[in-house]
Amino acid sequence: MFKSQKIKWKYQKIIGFTLCLSVVIGSWLSIQLSKSIIHNIKMVISYEQKLNRRSDTIQIKTVTNAWQLLKGNLPRFIHIHVNKLPTTKQNYVLVRDIIAKQNFQKEVSLKKILDIQPDTLFIEPNYKLYSKIVPIKLVHKISFLNSSYGISKPIIIYPNKTRIYGPKKLLQNIQYIKTETLKLQLNTSWIGICQLAPPFKDMSKNSLIKVHIPVSEFTEKEFICPIHVINNRSNKSIQLIPENVKIKIAVGIHEFNQINISDITATVDISLLKIKRSSKLPIAIKIPPYSRLISVVPCLANVFVRK
Repeated sequence: MFKSQKIKWKYQKIIGFTLCLSVVIGSWLSIQLSKSIIHNIKMVISYEQKLNRRSDTIQIKTVTNAWQLLKGNLPRFIHIHVNKLPTTKQNYVLVRDIIAKQNFQKEVSLKKILDIQPDTLFIEPNYKLYSKIVPIKLVHKISFLNSSYGISKPIIIYPNKTRIYGPKKLLQNIQYIKTETLKLQLNTSWIGICQLAPPFKDMSKNSLIKVHIPVSEFTEKEFICPIHVINNRSNKSIQLIPENVKIKIAVGIHEFNQINISDITATVDISLLKIKRSSKLPIAIKIPPYSRLISVVPCLANVFVRK
């Protein structure tokens, strides 16, 4: 019985020690988390006018504490209704005034604002948003796991146009907008989503673009093509030797049967005779899009002008 009481006393002692240690650690953590710290908050300011939006980013250096950082309830957005701004001759507004009107103290205690960058926002007098439809240009860096693969058809993006919103002066200088750079390594066709690049994604209601990149394995195909004379303005009698050229190209397997000799042209520019002062002129080859020129035999043609 004495032993059981001794064991019970030891357990009570361990439990008491654990509770005291927990209280001490909890108190220490509470004190540390309640200490004031300097923290930078990045906030997005959006200007709302009906359904059209424009946004800016500011950075605020403020005194807060670790509790607020752990809770994650620091403000991240400020909304400005442009139509509710006071009408003055000045075309700027102070960020401090905006923050004061937002009444963030209800959400979190911003004890003291040390710095705001930028501290002033410039707004056009009689601010008004205009819209414009512009084409979308896909920016990509595509490589292939095997050199025998490549893009075999035009890349399709949807939508290929979008409506953007902004001040009239800004829209006048925008002829098209770009996507973020799409970096891929492929050996098969790819369908996915790409975003508009900043600042364009903030100027459009839809910043996501669907992209289809057709990829195929390439194989060789040979043609014997007649050589045509161009720029013969004097209508001289021209004889070419040889009259035909052997062309080897690489085409996508799926397009192999669709490409024929009518899709390829071989030409010699007679106007180069005076410039090169030689009877041998280069043979220019035009091949279908998304095919590769492998070889041209011969690459020069002898030109004889009959008098």
